[in-house]
Amino acid sequence: MSMITALLHRLREINERAAPGLRLLEPPVHVRQLATLADHRYIPISPMLSQRFDFAGAWKNAALAQDWLSPDEMKAAWTDAAIRQQLSVRREHWEASVFATHPTNRLTLFAIDRIDGNETYLLWPEEPAQEPGVVVYASHQTHEFDDLRAFAKWLVGDA
Repeated sequence: MSMITALLHRLREINERAAPGLRLLEPPVHVRQLATLADHRYIPISPMLSQRFDFAGAWKNAALAQDWLSPDEMKAAWTDAAIRQQLSVRREHWEASVFATHPTNRLTLFAIDRIDGNETYLLWPEEPAQEPGVVVYASHQTHEFDDLRAFAKWLVGDA
């Protein structure tokens, strides 16, 4: 079992103990590329993210009250009016957000809390062979991680 898969299993176990039955995982999906926030722009999936989608498709209420999105839900950020409105609030009111510092073709919406307006983004590196960073906006705080492994370790308390 890979480290990513092991961390995701631990996160699921932690979630189940905290609130049994409230986290819903959709079946795994095979993914070759993910949508960026630039309309109709995709980026090849990284090895760690491939493992994440081999674990589950969408994951409702996965962490920080955010839903981890399926690849199709990530793509919906191009057209879903409610998501676009939520992202525009981040873009307009957080001057140092990833929107202000990076082009949208390097950003993917990874997770979202549609009630409290929190999101998690993948920040793709300029060198495509590297893993994307993870940027979390939750509870009026920003957390940045080098990759999915570092983010997952933080979520399970190993950081």
